[in-house]
Amino acid sequence: LMELSRQRLRPSLSEGSHITCPRCNGTGHIRDTESSALQVLRIIQEEAMKENTAAIHCQVPVEVAAFLLNEKRQEINLIELRFKVNVLLIPNK
Repeated sequence: LMELSRQRLRPSLSEGSHITCPRCNGTGHIRDTESSALQVLRIIQEEAMKENTAAIHCQVPVEVAAFLLNEKRQEINLIELRFKVNVLLIPNK
């Protein structure tokens, strides 16, 4: 008989995109900044695609707003141009 074992070479998807919750001291997990920003970007695009949408106001954590404005500004501009909507990011603590 031959015994096989499998070694994981990289972390799972949830380990790579989630962090330990600072409020509950590790009993829960929340999305990290980049993952949260990408989720917000997808929601912005979905809302922009709906009829009669003139403006989208997003209230997001400061870190997420900073990531979107610094790293994903071009994508936000493309959404604004393509769907003719105004996207406003409101940083919130």
